[in-house]
Amino acid sequence: MFLSKLVTVMKVFDKDTFKRLQEYIHSPYFRIPTASIDLFNYLIPFYPAFPPHKITPETIAEAGANLSNRTKSARAGTELLQAIQYFIAMEDWQKHDMSVSWHQFNGLQQLQLLDEFDLDYKKTFDKIIADSEQDIETFFYRHTFTELATNGFNALLNRTIKNDIAPTLKTLDEFYALKLLRYMCEAVSRKQVLGIEYNEERMTLALKTLEPYATVQYPYPFLFINVYRMLKAETYETGLSYYQLIKDFIAGQKEEILPPSSIESMSYAISWCLNWYSKGNEKMSNEYLWWTDLKIKYNLLLENGKLLPITYRNIISLAVLSDQASDWMKNFIEKYSSCLPQEHNETNVAFGYGLYYYRIKNYKKAAQSFLIAQAKEEVIFNAIIRRWQFMSSYEENSEDIDLLLNQL
Repeated sequence: MFLSKLVTVMKVFDKDTFKRLQEYIHSPYFRIPTASIDLFNYLIPFYPAFPPHKITPETIAEAGANLSNRTKSARAGTELLQAIQYFIAMEDWQKHDMSVSWHQFNGLQQLQLLDEFDLDYKKTFDKIIADSEQDIETFFYRHTFTELATNGFNALLNRTIKNDIAPTLKTLDEFYALKLLRYMCEAVSRKQVLGIEYNEERMTLALKTLEPYATVQYPYPFLFINVYRMLKAETYETGLSYYQLIKDFIAGQKEEILPPSSIESMSYAISWCLNWYSKGNEKMSNEYLWWTDLKIKYNLLLENGKLLPITYRNIISLAVLSDQASDWMKNFIEKYSSCLPQEHNETNVAFGYGLYYYRIKNYKKAAQSFLIAQAKEEVIFNAIIRRWQFMSSYEENSEDIDLLLNQL
């Protein structure tokens, strides 16, 4: 398709964003080439479908002299795509208030408008300090705004013994310590699951640096310090104390939308539950289902409207193993089976219903459902299916030795 890259990008915008894109392209401030504006105007009526037979050099040529041949329209398309990429960058930039503010203050400083700089700097910095999450981005701006105040023209102009860069160094250490902590949590988790090694020599200093922030007043550091300690704990009892701090903090949230720090740390708490369940701690199945209910409450179970098959299987399996109410299982299957990727739907739905029938002791229907489930491309999952099929057959008729031997 002619101009396929351009059309692909334009298709992804929703109506509101596309309207802002029109304002951007038509604004004289951004100096979009005239031919690119003409091309954009030609394409506007075709949003969002952009039918291929309307996007050809011949049809576009009718839009005017600037697009009269393939070479001209191709160049206009390239320059329009570049303009749209700048628009995307600006949209992303404007989502981050502090990024915009930093550039404003940096501009004031470079223009030596020091009175204007001082007028709003403290108010903006206080806003950073008061941020409810105190996440990595907040610590980044704590550092960069401190750096502005201690390294700018005004600081050089009034250099005294009191004008040192200690605050800049301190906030830099804190920012990198928090970022290191976040990555180390992921590194520990990956080692436990995949066996990938990592170097944790810097963590002692990082944890010491973040010690003042290991309180609930600083949600992000508080949660991830406890996530790290939970993951590193060698015994269940030691890890449980940190796990409980994480769970209690997240459970105590009052907002209608769960804060990002809680969402991020939640995944590690869930993995910790699964890890100890796999080691024989059956109580962790109830904990896993508690997190599942929490995710459902906050509409966090699906990713872009889809449910991962492994998540679906974990939830249903642990539900039957923890004697979860059969109605809960049936409602879950009916509500979320349609959210499974199409290529994994039939096998996983059959597996889910097999577990449900097993839960209500309808072993004949359970065995039939497990027989329908086929996952030969996933050897371990297929073995799990056949195990449950054997158990169903055994519960149905433990005296049918020939059938049971054949299944084995």
